[in-house]
Amino acid sequence: MALRDGMGTMVMRLRRMTQAGTADYTLAGTSYWSDAQLQDVLDRHVLVLNFAQMTARPEWNNGTLEWHDYYTPRKLGNLEESGSGTQYFSIEDSAGNEASIADFEISDYAGGWFRRTADTLGTQYQIKARSYNLHAAAAEVWEDKAANAWEMVDVRSDGEGLSLSQMQKHAMDQAKYHRQQAGAKTTELPGVQ
Repeated sequence: MALRDGMGTMVMRLRRMTQAGTADYTLAGTSYWSDAQLQDVLDRHVLVLNFAQMTARPEWNNGTLEWHDYYTPRKLGNLEESGSGTQYFSIEDSAGNEASIADFEISDYAGGWFRRTADTLGTQYQIKARSYNLHAAAAEVWEDKAANAWEMVDVRSDGEGLSLSQMQKHAMDQAKYHRQQAGAKTTELPGVQ
């Protein structure tokens, strides 16, 4: 499967968290980790927001209450970007009219925050998006890396050596850290699947 247009930033963040190169190792003739392989891991750790109500935050501007900032439910972040198309990301008003992402001067997909340039007068917005648990995905990648490193052994020659066996321990330690950071999987939230 090809990398979706809105996943480039997310895949790069996962790659950094896991120190995943594009040819870390080969297993049964397949090299790991391509962008598509990392996207597949991310897709196993997704929470789908299905037209979930966004929270609006008003602000005072010269004595007038204005509405510009909108947040995803529970400020869920790590969103797939709009480049993947409306199948994966869209914002609609309460009448079902799609808002153009260009109408937002700030689109913070990582933080789940969107800012409209013009005052919306309190218009309600709903978001359809995919929020990824990067820590859960990172734990899976680190576990796979540890599984690949199981046969590595320490090598000593002429008083010098390589402690390759530490690679597996490091990968398992990283997997444990990211599992702890991933938290519990949310299964029920209005508008969220």
